[in-house]
Amino acid sequence: MKYLYVNILRSDLGDCTNDGVTSPLRSKGKRIVLAHEMISGGHPMHNIDKMADELIVLLAKQHFGGWIAIPFRKPSDDHTIGPMFGGNYVVTSDGRFGEAFGRRPIPVHDRFETPEHYAELSR
Repeated sequence: MKYLYVNILRSDLGDCTNDGVTSPLRSKGKRIVLAHEMISGGHPMHNIDKMADELIVLLAKQHFGGWIAIPFRKPSDDHTIGPMFGGNYVVTSDGRFGEAFGRRPIPVHDRFETPEHYAELSR
C-alpha cells in the first residue's frame, strides 16, 4: 500500500466530527496521511504500525460512485455508529492523487456516535 500526505479542508462553522481524525484537537496540523493501493509512486507503507502517531485515512469507493476517506483505526468501542460525514474534506496538489481519484476534495467520514447520541440527534 502507498500513502500521500493530504491537507484537511475544515469548515469555518465549527467542528462536527465528534473528535474524529480530522478534528482540530486530534490533527494538530492541517495534514494527515491518505493510504490506498491505487496511489502510484507514493511513499510505500512497509509497516503501518510504525506510523501509529500519524493520523491515517483510507479511501473507500461508495456503492453509488465517488470516493470517501474513512479512518484506518476505528474507535475501540464496537457499539458506535459510523463512520459518517463529519464536515471536513481532504485534498492535495499532488498530481498522482488527481489522476487516480479526480481533482476535487474527498469527504472524510470520521464521525462516530454512540447509539444513544445517534438516537437523540436523529429525532
